[in-house]
Amino acid sequence: MIPHPLHRILILVVALSPSVVAAKDVRMLFIGNSYTDLGPIPHLVRDLATDAGWATPNVQYVAPHGQTLNFHSTNADTLNAIDLGDWDFVVLQEYSTRPTDNAGSPTTFKNSATTLYDRVKLTSPDAQVLLYETWARHPDHSIYDSTFTDPAQMQAQLRFHYN
Repeated sequence: MIPHPLHRILILVVALSPSVVAAKDVRMLFIGNSYTDLGPIPHLVRDLATDAGWATPNVQYVAPHGQTLNFHSTNADTLNAIDLGDWDFVVLQEYSTRPTDNAGSPTTFKNSATTLYDRVKLTSPDAQVLLYETWARHPDHSIYDSTFTDPAQMQAQLRFHYN
């Protein structure tokens, strides 16, 4: 079974423990692309935390469509957002096929995520950096004609490399 993207959002909300939220306003930065922006994941996380009774988190994001973490590792908007510092959570989301063997480059994914992690830790040493695992494309997508046999194969590769 391919998990619904909302399950990943709920995991992030659970990570917002009441003790962290009670101590100060929570600052969250999302770095990704359309999977983050059109979700709209940052807003859903903010609203779920607020609905759970926590103070409304300060949520910001840099998510130009179609971009990779490698792009973000040199993008001025992304780096400026990271360098604002004092982040509690930074969520990194890669281009949907990058962390796969069949259509991407898992090594580039891991190197880019590490570069961004290191940058975050310079200005927000206590931040929790989280990977937001993307999901396989719809079963009718043309990617299954030649690249993957089915969504389960694509999701298995994504899960393996995100883990």
